[in-house]
Amino acid sequence: METTYKDIRGKATTAQVIVLGYPKLFTKEGTTCNVNFLTSGNEKKINESAEKLDAVIKARAEAMKFTFVNPTSAFESHEVCSSSEWLNGQSLPLSESYHPNGSGQAEFTSLVEAAL
Repeated sequence: METTYKDIRGKATTAQVIVLGYPKLFTKEGTTCNVNFLTSGNEKKINESAEKLDAVIKARAEAMKFTFVNPTSAFESHEVCSSSEWLNGQSLPLSESYHPNGSGQAEFTSLVEAAL
């Protein structure tokens, strides 16, 4: 990550760079639904990992004078298995699993626009 950020800053010395963090994928309760091979405990651990990952990404981004945007608050109540999902659960094809759906992409766009 650090090498990539340095390369970006080296080639775009005056660019405003926005770095997006990761939303929590699952509800706080670890609510499972549909076809899902994860347990509630697994989902809670993955959410904890997202928090740790965001902390590292934020620190590295800010060290390079990039703007870090944390989507966690915006995606609350829109996790997998919520009543208004902005993230895909386990999907076919599997490559679409746990990625933002159209609504999630629109929210990421709004978050970036707000940071500009």
